[in-house]
Amino acid sequence: MKAPRFIASGLSFKSKAALVSTALSLCVMIIAVCISLGFEKELRRAISENFAEITMHGETASQHLCDSISALPYVESATKAMAMESILKNENLMQGVLIKSSDKAASDKEILLPRRLATMLKVQQGDSLFAYFFDKKLKVRNFVVGEIQPDLAELEHDSFVVLASYGCLKRLAGNENDSFVEVRLAEDFRDRESINLTCQSLGFGTEMYCVPSTRRFASLYDWLEILKVTVLLLLSLMALVAAFNMISAFLILIMRSRSTIGLLKTLGMSSSKVSACFLLLCSKAVVKGLLIGDVLGIGLCLLQKYTHIIKLDPFNYFVSYVPIEFNWLLIVLLNIFAWAAIMLFVLLPARRIQKTDPASTVKGESL
Repeated sequence: MKAPRFIASGLSFKSKAALVSTALSLCVMIIAVCISLGFEKELRRAISENFAEITMHGETASQHLCDSISALPYVESATKAMAMESILKNENLMQGVLIKSSDKAASDKEILLPRRLATMLKVQQGDSLFAYFFDKKLKVRNFVVGEIQPDLAELEHDSFVVLASYGCLKRLAGNENDSFVEVRLAEDFRDRESINLTCQSLGFGTEMYCVPSTRRFASLYDWLEILKVTVLLLLSLMALVAAFNMISAFLILIMRSRSTIGLLKTLGMSSSKVSACFLLLCSKAVVKGLLIGDVLGIGLCLLQKYTHIIKLDPFNYFVSYVPIEFNWLLIVLLNIFAWAAIMLFVLLPARRIQKTDPASTVKGESL
């Protein structure tokens, strides 16, 4: 065993405040990253399932076109869809909506409502609901309320989107061709840049008018980017808090161990090796604090992921609970980043060891 490591094993790090600070800082980092990833995944999934990343409009919206687009490696599916404006009525309650086709509708008589709309119309699953369509002539359909969509589907606060079968809307539209193509991208291609590039590529290749979800839900994608920046600032702040607390503890350790430092220098050990002894001791304390933070952070995230204890207002946050998503590689990188940041700052007070005079410290007691 090398001398610095052997000596470091005999010293003790007594600052519990620094350990607690390191553990809490990493805990907050893990929670922030997992929540950010959770929001990003859930909102992108909601857009993909309910509205698709790209909608293509034009006279060539055919099944052959859908099949050719679906064969692309970055496309999950391409399906024909329709949308019609309507008024839903339940007794004396009415609300204007946009009824859009979806594979989620089990039959032509079923419609799926967002939870907020179902509450406004005072209907539950299985209730009857009249829909009025105003075209060249008035058309009325009696639908049965199917599944009440979770609040995650309420991405548009200014309007309500109701889901029905494609066949039902096609019959209501008659011979008019109001179909468009919904293109859903693979999960790895749902970021803003990939969506925009794919939209441009499909527009040039098919000569159809393509609308990306990044334009339709621009504020939502902006909010996700702001959330990323906020998380990065929080990570930097937590790393600084842990580093400054560890610096304070390290300075106290050096001051209390001045006689030990003087004795080691008197015995012929160089200042760099003496510094290495205390840096090793500090590194062990940091690792211990990080491990405690891992247990706390991952444990709290697992608790929220499987119990949804912390609820949210879906009207403001688009989801009814705090979503959690794990990225184990990112958590490992967080540990490395926190350790490196703390140890980099600790190098500053470690220079005081080089200035310690053995003659003035060897008379004291070593701790």
